[in-house]
Amino acid sequence: MFIINKLIRFRSRTKVPTGREALLRPLFLGGEKTLDFDENEVYPTSAGMYTYIHTCKPNRSCKTRGRRVEKALPVPYYVQVAETIRSRILANHYGEGDLIPSYRQLEKEFNISNITVRKAVEILVQDGIINRKRGVGTEVSRVDGDAITWELSGNLQSLRNSAGKVSLAAEILEIATIACPERIGEILAIGPTQKVWRMKKIRRHEKTIMAYYITYSDPRWCTKVTKNEAKKGGFVDLFRKKSGLKLTRLEQRVEATVADLDLSAILEVNFGFPLLHIENVYYSSGNKPVLITQIYYRGDKNSYKATIPL
Repeated sequence: MFIINKLIRFRSRTKVPTGREALLRPLFLGGEKTLDFDENEVYPTSAGMYTYIHTCKPNRSCKTRGRRVEKALPVPYYVQVAETIRSRILANHYGEGDLIPSYRQLEKEFNISNITVRKAVEILVQDGIINRKRGVGTEVSRVDGDAITWELSGNLQSLRNSAGKVSLAAEILEIATIACPERIGEILAIGPTQKVWRMKKIRRHEKTIMAYYITYSDPRWCTKVTKNEAKKGGFVDLFRKKSGLKLTRLEQRVEATVADLDLSAILEVNFGFPLLHIENVYYSSGNKPVLITQIYYRGDKNSYKATIPL
């Protein structure tokens, strides 16, 4: 809750005479709404699903037509629009060289403001999927062919071979021994006062970060692992070599999630961007968990495919 005259200075970022203008978030969409307020009255500023900017004079009735600006969902509305257009391109609704609808047509179709359209289009321009042409429109420049489909067919090698269809370069962000997180300790049977070995890395395809990996293990198995070694080939093979352990099985958990502020910074995506979260727990002989890898895949660049005999 804010007092209107303070809200003006905070939200508009311009010098406006006290009480002459107000930024409100009404609880309505479409139609007309009459607002009656005094300049020092207290009003809610974050209620409702949509944002409105409106200019009124105090102590007078103001009529405003509701217009959707941006939906207050975990994923910003301009990201939703961008991903919808991306999906249409991937489905060949708009082919390479085709023009996507104009800004005005997109405004009308999605019932959004011009700036929301521009922000959505800018995402796809930055990704190299579309290209603006002056006097022509916005053209599809390429259809993504760099997505990875992970094959789930019962063995680790076929799963790893899935990534071979797209060239990926690894970059090690960190190798450290840290205080063991509680959940990791429960899986690896590491006590709360003990340390755990952790490695963070990303994998890129050209300029795009495809995935972010966090790997945990008992320090005694990984202390000799170097960054140069870790960025070459698959880490599971390196772990086998360094630890001398025989890995017998893998348990995998897959869930949908979205990027928080930390993940969005690492993966270079917007807050709320859809992700696939994979957790792999590797077991050695004697059914003992010895290695955990948590992976965050971009939701638009990765998918899973399973073959299930009937």
